[in-house]
Amino acid sequence: MTDKSNFKQWLLGIVSALMIGIVLIHYEIVMSQKDEQPDLESWYKLGELYEQQGQLPLSLEAFSHVCQTHPIAKQKIKALLKNNRYATVEKGNVFNSESLLVLYDKQRQQALNDRLSDCDLDAIVPPQVEKIIPQPVKTVQPSKCENAKSPVAQLKCLRNPHAQFSVSLWLDKRGKKQFNSHQKVTIGYQINGLKTGTIAYFTLLNVSPNGHLAMIFSEPVEVGKIYGQLTGQSSVATVKQINLEVGQEYFKAMVTSEPIDWEIFIKEAANGKPPVKFWGTVELMVKVK
Repeated sequence: MTDKSNFKQWLLGIVSALMIGIVLIHYEIVMSQKDEQPDLESWYKLGELYEQQGQLPLSLEAFSHVCQTHPIAKQKIKALLKNNRYATVEKGNVFNSESLLVLYDKQRQQALNDRLSDCDLDAIVPPQVEKIIPQPVKTVQPSKCENAKSPVAQLKCLRNPHAQFSVSLWLDKRGKKQFNSHQKVTIGYQINGLKTGTIAYFTLLNVSPNGHLAMIFSEPVEVGKIYGQLTGQSSVATVKQINLEVGQEYFKAMVTSEPIDWEIFIKEAANGKPPVKFWGTVELMVKVK
C-alpha cells in the first residue's frame, strides 16, 4: 500500500514538473515575441521620437502600426502626408538609411501602404503605393543656388540629385562635343528609370555664347523612347534641328510631371521650392567653331 502511495506521489511530481516546464516555455515565447513587437503605446512613442529626430519616413511607419486604434497617431499621419511633408528633408537634417528604405524599398512600401489603407484617413491615402510614396525626396539647394539672382545663374546651378530617373541629352550623337557653326545639328534625348510609357514633360533651354537665355521647346514625351533618332516607327516631326553659334553653347533640359512656366520654375526650384514634385535635369555644354 505504501509502495503504491509513493508511486502516485512520484508520478504526480513528474506531471507537475512537466506542467511547470510547459508554462515556463510558453512564458518565454510570449515574452520574446513581446520584445520583438512593441505594444501599441510603444509604437506611438517611437513615432514621436522619430519625428523629433527629423526621421519623418520612420515616424510615419511607426504611427501606421497604431492608426486604427490611436486617434492622435491618425492625426499625426494626416499631418505627415499633407503636402508629402514626411518625405521632405528639413534644412540641416539628413535622412538615415532606414528612412530611405521606407521611401524606396518595395516591400517596406507595400507593408506601409497596406496599413495606411486600413486607417480610414478620409481618402487622404490613395490605394496605390506609388502615390503614397512620393517621387523625389526634396532637399534644400546649395547656397550658391539660393544666392543666384540672374535666371542664367539659377538655371546653371539647378539640379535634383534625388530624381528617381535619368535624362540623356545629346547633339547628333551621344558624347559629341565639337561642332561647326555652318551646319544644323539634331537634338537627341531619352528618359529612363520610370515605367515605360509614362508621360513626362520635357523642357529644353539654351544659353547662347553671348549669354542669351531662351527656351528651345517644351512638350510631353514618353519614358524609354529615344527622340532625335529616325526609325521605322518614328516620323520626321520627332526630330528637331537647330543652328549653333560660334563659342560655347549651354543646354539644360528639365523633365517634370506636368507642364511648367520655365521662368517661374527655375527661380523657385533654385531656391529649394520647386512647384512640382516630380522633376529631374540634365545639362550639355558643347564648343562650336
